[in-house]
Amino acid sequence: MKIETRLGNPNDLDELEQLYNDLCDHLEAHDNYPGWKKGVYPTRQDALEGIEENALFVATIDGKIAGTLILRHKPEEADLSVRKE
Repeated sequence: MKIETRLGNPNDLDELEQLYNDLCDHLEAHDNYPGWKKGVYPTRQDALEGIEENALFVATIDGKIAGTLILRHKPEEADLSVRKE
């Protein structure tokens, strides 16, 4: 298995959105340590902003996106509404 990384691009948006939705569905059914919520974070819009800033990278396996990472100098705002008490 060969993992490759590259900058994300607009052609990745559909696949990224599906990856985020599938991941959020999995987290909802299991321990959700990051507190991600489908439709709240991460979203297609988050991916688009990362791509526009040249800050979104994707990891691919056999040409399919298996992971994503946004590297930027500004922190994300915390969404305390998804935090468990």
